[in-house]
Amino acid sequence: MNFPQFVLQTGQALLEILMPGDCPGCGEPVEDGPFRRVCELCAGNIHWIRRPFCDRCGLPSPGVDLVARHCPHCRDLQPSFSKGRALFLSTGVGSI
Repeated sequence: MNFPQFVLQTGQALLEILMPGDCPGCGEPVEDGPFRRVCELCAGNIHWIRRPFCDRCGLPSPGVDLVARHCPHCRDLQPSFSKGRALFLSTGVGSI
């Protein structure tokens, strides 16, 4: 076994220990699908964040005209970071 294979297999084994093959949304075993750790039913319920969203915090801003592409929350609070991005909203494990 060469070094890259060893690292990949070790990483996969560690991932299995930290995140077993059960879906965190419903607890059902995950066989195969578009996501390795979430079942297809729960994956279909993921609410992906698409534009328009705030360029600073990444929160979706549907129907809100973004001044300088920053949401009112970021304009008021002036967070210490300049850019952030999330792929989807977290609504809780049981409600993916």
